Amino acid sequence: MKEPRCLGAAVLFGMLIIGFGFAWIFMCVGETDETPAYTEIVLDGDPSDWTDYDVLTDSPFDARGDVEITGLRVFANDSYLYVLVEIDASGIGDYAQLDVDINPRPGLPEFMANARQGQSILNIGRFENGERFEINIAGELATGTAFEMRFPLQAFGSTVPERVAVRVMGGTCCGPEWVMIDATSPARVAVLDEVEMPFFAQADLRARDSAFCRCQEPPTELEEASHINVPDGYRAEYFVAPSGLNCPSDVAVTSTGTIYVTSRRNGQILEISDDGNTTVYCEASVYSIDLDARDQLYGYDMPSGQIFSITKNRHRLIARVPETACESTLAVAPDGTLYIGHNFCSGDVQGVEATIYRIKPGGGDPEVLLRGWEFVNALDVDSHGNLYAASKNGLFSINPRNGEARQICGNTHASFHGLVATDGGTLYFSTGDFAESGGIFRVSPEGGLTELAAFTGNGIEGIALTADGEVVGVQRAIGGLQRVLPDGTIEVLVEANGLTSPQSLTISPCGDVLV
Repeated sequence: MKEPRCLGAAVLFGMLIIGFGFAWIFMCVGETDETPAYTEIVLDGDPSDWTDYDVLTDSPFDARGDVEITGLRVFANDSYLYVLVEIDASGIGDYAQLDVDINPRPGLPEFMANARQGQSILNIGRFENGERFEINIAGELATGTAFEMRFPLQAFGSTVPERVAVRVMGGTCCGPEWVMIDATSPARVAVLDEVEMPFFAQADLRARDSAFCRCQEPPTELEEASHINVPDGYRAEYFVAPSGLNCPSDVAVTSTGTIYVTSRRNGQILEISDDGNTTVYCEASVYSIDLDARDQLYGYDMPSGQIFSITKNRHRLIARVPETACESTLAVAPDGTLYIGHNFCSGDVQGVEATIYRIKPGGGDPEVLLRGWEFVNALDVDSHGNLYAASKNGLFSINPRNGEARQICGNTHASFHGLVATDGGTLYFSTGDFAESGGIFRVSPEGGLTELAAFTGNGIEGIALTADGEVVGVQRAIGGLQRVLPDGTIEVLVEANGLTSPQSLTISPCGDVLV
């Protein structure tokens, strides 16, 4: 038997801050071993989950500088080449670069990737007749006490990765002072009978150590939010008390429970730990944020049109779409493909229609996927990469390769954050963001439309779906939080209370509601 893991009941635990909500209710269930032989490696810079993989130990004390490679582990499963490089150093820092040669040969290798501390995306180059050609499929990197890398096997085409060698380069690239500090001998790639985890299995693995999933009571010193009305049996508390957050416009939570919040007017993205401590993750002014399947964070700045890949204390411009003063939506696919539902407000630019842009993993020039709609209300991508869009003309499935739109149903008028796609093809959407009435709807894969719940006083802006099929929606104009069961039963989690324009919400790995 594997260690028990936690499942969370998706109900409100009190934390409120200018539009936040939180939940703490857990139950633990046993997990059987009736699963494939998954690769259980989490790319986080921590080598502790590599103990079952063979290591090639580099020759000790052969480094020419203050960074020495101490170990190299490489293997391939059914989908990826994994590489772990362990070093003995106080930190590689910005001055040095780690070169990864895949299938080394005299002169230049067949493939090479170059890694630096703080990177998350690895560009792969193929060498042919002494010239490097960039491959449009990127690898991934996490740095911490070690360098963890993962390369899609499809990046190598018909070539089989057989050996890997690494070296540390230091100095000033790429002149006489650019010197090799240490290097390994080539290590043979072990081909293992392991399967890459599906998206949700990876989320379960990453959530094992999440603060949300330790079957423990929440901190006891939290301040009670006594002015928030919640049902009997619930207690509302400030997970993060009212503070310096200035115009929080979006929230995202990683598979391990780290919370990111945009502090729009402060020009910051904040990180909230499991004890409610808030720190500045990155100095970046963005309006919308989202994560891919590897927990890489992306941000879209409206109105400037800039799109960033965001890591700790760094934000890298990877694409730009036209400026607009109108709310435009961001959605990120599991592989890191980005979609922007770009809108022009009336009078902004005459004669220009709404556009859905596609940006390849790693960034580049945005491609026009679809153009011609009056307005793109919402976008969402399921864990298989299927793209869905809501407009004033209806709800559509969009082919992510050629932009072909298939109408699923008409006249949705979905709210800005009000679209959720499930892997089975069932969709949920909300209406009435600033209106006096609205609802939450379910759409079958065949286009059957069911109104799950109707609301008066204010409709619903953002929605999120729990693992139990419940829909939680936030009321932007009046600050309420509503929970709708699959049979349409409505439970008021937070009554109308004057919260300042809450609009976005998400669910933690164990079912906690974050608003």
